[in-house]
Amino acid sequence: MTEFSESGLKFKFGDAWQIFQLDAANPQSAHRDYREGIAKIQNTKAVDFVGIYHNTLHFIEVKNFKHHTIENKGRIQSSELTIEIAQKVRDSISCIIAVSRTSSDPSFWLPYKTLLCDPNKILKIIVWLEQNSLDSDSFQKKQHQKSTATIDRNYFKPKLRWLTTKVSVENQSHFDLQDVTVENLSDPPT
Repeated sequence: MTEFSESGLKFKFGDAWQIFQLDAANPQSAHRDYREGIAKIQNTKAVDFVGIYHNTLHFIEVKNFKHHTIENKGRIQSSELTIEIAQKVRDSISCIIAVSRTSSDPSFWLPYKTLLCDPNKILKIIVWLEQNSLDSDSFQKKQHQKSTATIDRNYFKPKLRWLTTKVSVENQSHFDLQDVTVENLSDPPT
């Protein structure tokens, strides 16, 4: 089991995952090759996690808007958040390709680069988007899931289609990631 903390959440990835934290709120937690390389270029961004699960490459970006949903609604609807995530994916791809050439440990990067460059392999982009929690009312939960599907379809998929059609918006109440558990650490950072 591999554990990471990100945005007030604890992610636990099972043993079938080969995963690492590429970028992190605490720069010391970011992967060394990212931190000491491409991250030094101004305005570079990266996704939070890059992982392989059953021969599928995953780019995972975490946004925890619990207690801040209203303030961030405009970021979603204006495509600001979508563009930010697309840039993070773009820069993460650049990082993987570059450090597979320059890293002191190129074997670490080889499986990620291999899947990334193989057009026959599936790539998935997961936007982990936490919003205000819901009570146990099943109608509210269904509305929340419907809203998440709308965000997924209308905002993120069109902007990330340049890389893959396998884009999903997930959260603690609804996710399809296998062999993963997510729990709250505390209130998310503002």
